[in-house]
Parts: sequence; structure tokens; C-alpha cells
Amino acid sequence: MIEHKNTILAIVLSLIVVVGWQFFVGYPQMEKQRREAQLKQQEQAHLQPGPTQPGAVSPATPAGPRRSSSAGCPWSPRWRPRAARRGRR
Repeated sequence: MIEHKNTILAIVLSLIVVVGWQFFVGYPQMEKQRREAQLKQQEQAHLQPGPTQPGAVSPATPAGPRRSSSAGCPWSPRWRPRAARRGRR
């Protein structure tokens, strides 16, 4: 009977620790991250100018660096079957 009491006590104490950690550490961190994300989003909204006239079109933003379109294609000269990479059998 004492062993069962100890097991139940250990489970209850573990739950108290986990819930306390979540309440005192987890929630404040989540709130801080949420506020930082909200501020970052507001800053980005203020930095991006909108169109000045109702029919005006904003200039297109340049795309990032492009990869070669044939990087992973089977017909690409860089692509070889596994057998060819290991040597012929």
C-alpha cells in the first residue's frame, strides 16, 4: 500500500512541477515571442510603402538567386544513376 502511495505522490508532484513550469516559464516566453512577432510585423508594414494612387502598381520585387532548372533532373548532365556513381557492376 505504501508503494502505491509513493507512486501516486510522485505522479502528483511531477504534474505540479510541469504545470508550474508551463505557467511561470512557458506562457511568459510565448507571450514575449508573440509580442516580438507582432512588433516585427508592424515594422514591416510601416516600412513597405503602399501605392500612392488607386490604380498605381508597385514595382515587382527581385527574386532571390535562382538555381539551375536542371539540378536534379534525370536528363541533366550532372545526374547519374547510383550504379554509375559506385562503379559498374
